[in-house]
Amino acid sequence: MKIKISIKEQSKETHEYATLYQDRGFFTVQAETRICYSEVREVPGLHYEEIWKTELSYFIQGKQVKWKGFIELYEKLFGVNSFAGFELNIVKEFEEYASEHYSKKYKTVASLTNAEARKCINMLVEDEKISMKTAICNNTKEKHLYSSSWLAKSLCKHHGLYSVKKLNVPYTYGTNTTEAKEHEVVILSKNQNKSHNHNE
Repeated sequence: MKIKISIKEQSKETHEYATLYQDRGFFTVQAETRICYSEVREVPGLHYEEIWKTELSYFIQGKQVKWKGFIELYEKLFGVNSFAGFELNIVKEFEEYASEHYSKKYKTVASLTNAEARKCINMLVEDEKISMKTAICNNTKEKHLYSSSWLAKSLCKHHGLYSVKKLNVPYTYGTNTTEAKEHEVVILSKNQNKSHNHNE
C-alpha cells in the first residue's frame, strides 16, 4: 500500500491544501486535505495545527465513481456496516501523513523534541506567558500551581512533562475565572514534573 502526496496549492496565508492518493488494489482513494497553521502568540516560530477537513473520492480503473454506489459495492465485498470504519481509518491515515509532511515546514508541538518542549514550558511559566492560579488539588492540603492553557496542556501531553488532570478548579482563562468547574489542567508544581523520566 502506497500513499503519494502532491501539493495542490500553497498560499501566503497559513492554509495548506494537499491532494493525497492511495492505491488499494482494485480501487484508488483520493483525499483533499485542508490544514491551517497559526503562529502561537506566546512562542514565536511555533505553530498551532488545525486540520479543517478531509474529503474523499474513489476511483476504479482511473474513473471516479459515485460515493453511494461505492459504499454499496464495498459492503457487498467486505460486509455490512464495514465502510464507516474503513473511511474513518483512511481519513486518519491521510491526515497523519499530511501533518507529517508539513511538519518539515512548520514547527508544531508534536514536532518539538522533548528538550525543546521542556525549554518551552519552562519559558511559559518563568516568563508568565500563560495565566496560572494556585488551588488545593486532589483533596490534599497542599496548594499546586496550575493552568488551563491549551498550549501548556498540549506540550505536556505530547512530551510527558507535567501531569495533566481533570480537576474541579476555576479556569485560568475566559470570562469566569472564579467559579470552580471540572476541566483539564496542567499541574505545574515541581513535584508534578515528569520530564526526568523521559528520554530526549
